[in-house]
Amino acid sequence: MKLKKQSFFLFTITFLFIKCAPTLNYIGNNYTPTTNVSVYYDADQIVRKYKIMGLLTFNTEPIYDNHDNREVSDLIIN
Repeated sequence: MKLKKQSFFLFTITFLFIKCAPTLNYIGNNYTPTTNVSVYYDADQIVRKYKIMGLLTFNTEPIYDNHDNREVSDLIIN
């Protein structure tokens, strides 16, 4: 009986970690890595000629919403 409880607890914790983990989905071209990265949230911010590389989406179900995009930006860039 104790083994069943431990297995259930371990399964539940593992499931929650997997389910709550954010995911990044990218559809587009692949390029060689670089350290010179420019991130824009609006096309009106771009002042030079550019090419759209692809579409990056961030899927998560936040526990709270504080409108702070720094964590998302750091995850995307790193």
